[in-house]
Amino acid sequence: MKAKIIVFLVMTLLISTALQTVGTRSNNNPNDPDFSKQWYLDNTGQTGGTIDADIDAPEAWDIETGNPDIVIAIIDSGVDYTHPDLADNMWINEDEIPGNSIDDDENGYVDDVRGWDWYNDDNDPLDDLGHGTSVTGIFGAVGNNNIGITGVCWNCKIMPLKYLGSVLGEPFNLDDLASAIEYAADNGANVISISSESYLQNTNLKDAVDYAYGKGIVLVCPAGNGDTSDKTYPAGYENVIAVAGTDHNDSRMNYYDYHYPTWIISNYGPWVDVAAPGQQIYTTTPTYHVTLNDYGFSQNYEYGTGTSASAPIVSGIAGLLLSKETDLTPDQIKLLICNNVDPYDSVYDLGSGRVNAYKALLASDPPTAPIINGETNGNVGKTYEYDFTSTDSNNDNISEYIVNWGDGQDETITGPFISGSPASASHKWTAKGNYIITAKAIDVNGIGGPEGTLTVTMPRNKAIQTLPFLNWLQHHPNMFPILRQLLGL
Repeated sequence: MKAKIIVFLVMTLLISTALQTVGTRSNNNPNDPDFSKQWYLDNTGQTGGTIDADIDAPEAWDIETGNPDIVIAIIDSGVDYTHPDLADNMWINEDEIPGNSIDDDENGYVDDVRGWDWYNDDNDPLDDLGHGTSVTGIFGAVGNNNIGITGVCWNCKIMPLKYLGSVLGEPFNLDDLASAIEYAADNGANVISISSESYLQNTNLKDAVDYAYGKGIVLVCPAGNGDTSDKTYPAGYENVIAVAGTDHNDSRMNYYDYHYPTWIISNYGPWVDVAAPGQQIYTTTPTYHVTLNDYGFSQNYEYGTGTSASAPIVSGIAGLLLSKETDLTPDQIKLLICNNVDPYDSVYDLGSGRVNAYKALLASDPPTAPIINGETNGNVGKTYEYDFTSTDSNNDNISEYIVNWGDGQDETITGPFISGSPASASHKWTAKGNYIITAKAIDVNGIGGPEGTLTVTMPRNKAIQTLPFLNWLQHHPNMFPILRQLLGL
């Protein structure tokens, strides 16, 4: 009987432990009441779509939910900065004193406490179209505040920049868009989310994109909704992440929107970098009447479709990555997002895959410091081979090893190399001395790890070997073994 009780207790303990283990793997679901409507964050089949055709947001939030020091600029029709699901995340220009009609921070804009409106040339970027607010909620709605929905990045700050007016479909000024990009770059934005596309190129726009990129800012832009492979801009520029759209089955976004009414079908082509959900995306809308209400869109919250909904998902993932690793470069962010994706179901080229926030965050962990194996004592003028081995935490391949031989010579060993497998290189020192070899591994996502080191001693130089006795000794390997060992022959 006692044995049975013991077995029962052991089984109970094992089951309890298993349940606790499952509990530790549970995802970080927010308490926002309409989170279940956001299939693009966590697709459980609630809309009739494919289960897990989503960006794995709850899994990502187990790692990072967003840092309020990271600022995402939204360049669109403005933002309802009073919205209860957005207000706490709104950026404030603390270098400007509101209402004194003075350009306190000398950035060229007077009283730009909340940002700027280029359409009306004033300091109030309040949304009167509705599009900007809907885009903003996708990346920036406050998470876990028990209100409405959650953004991809719960806590990142929102910088509202307005260049569109209240008329739906009105041609926009590309120079104003360029000015907004420059403003974001000069006033603390880490990510710029642009919600427009044009089939026209513009020199000022390209210069603004390159300027922001040069300052280390990530730029994200929709590929467009015209069912074409033609490039749109600024998405088509090299320094921008171009985003196509998918639906709840991971197919290409293809939707008839009765509001307008028109077909909204994602653009595609080899110039597109990546895809993200863009069809029937539940998000914030202004709390007051705007133009889109005249087309049947609701106030406060509503579903919207378009690659302009796909792009802010990518912007939010960029915000999460920078919240986790603030030193990531735009190129590293792009590689992390584009290399760590799920497959989409389409014959059209929508980029490298459909984005996965969880995979991208995992992949941002750096590879280990390389272990360097090889001779630590040697002769000047002789070539020695060394192995460099680093392990990536996600078993990503190592793209390259950057080696400094300690004598002013650098070398890059180009792969890719399987994580944990050695890469080899050889070197010859030309003078006696102690040298510290340093090596750093770079994974396929562009993430570099810490340096590994190895100290090498070259005890003598070639000039000593010119002595007649040493020359004789070198040619008589069986003579004076102890002396030969001391001399390093």
